[in-house]
Amino acid sequence: MCSFLLSYFDYATILRFSSIIPLIVFPVYLYILRNETLGSQLSKTSRRETVFKPSWSSLKKIVAIKPVQALTYGRFTFAVMMSMIVTLYPIYAVNSLKIEPAVYALFFTVRGLANTLARLPTGRISDMIGRKKPLIISFILLAAVLILFSMVENPITIGFVMFIYGIAHGIRAVSEWSFLGDVVSNENTSLSNFYFSSVFDLGSALGATVAGSATMMMSTPDILKITSILVASSSLVIAFTKIPKKN
Repeated sequence: MCSFLLSYFDYATILRFSSIIPLIVFPVYLYILRNETLGSQLSKTSRRETVFKPSWSSLKKIVAIKPVQALTYGRFTFAVMMSMIVTLYPIYAVNSLKIEPAVYALFFTVRGLANTLARLPTGRISDMIGRKKPLIISFILLAAVLILFSMVENPITIGFVMFIYGIAHGIRAVSEWSFLGDVVSNENTSLSNFYFSSVFDLGSALGATVAGSATMMMSTPDILKITSILVASSSLVIAFTKIPKKN
């Protein structure tokens, strides 16, 4: 949609148009929240008996699990990679490679489609062969994507790399969350989800900051190549991680 709009409107107009969407969705969310019936289905007594109250000790137990540490490293490196691509590559593609903004926006449509297509079969495959192999493959592909981004200049080739990026992203996301569910106990699921989301936010913030600072010392292709080493290391960390049985 963004690619289509760029053919007719400037960035400021598109951003103003996009700002309307949250204004429409938020009242709907409030309406749904107001009519939430979950609280009425449980008595105060049953809630006290069934609701698990997370604590710092619970978080420490989650972080102490070796596979969670490996997943944390992988998620952090992916967040760094993703924020670097979002921060640097659009400017590099438009200014250095002379790719039209509308065409570049179309690349992300390709990535999103590939991401969606990869998720369903990945879930089934990881159930059969385990979580580690798809995760290792995804990080190897992501590292290759960074190297290719630093080298290719043809828009068609970049579109193909974006497709691989989407496939790798989908494989990683499904396998990662399934892996987390396998090694974390049920009562700690919500806390582990919070922890994982926080790791991604931290990696994104750091990646964008480093990307902006690094451009003063080196070119975008060089930054992407260095980042590929970091991402590739995640495949090794996961490969050498033993998987205990779920508690």
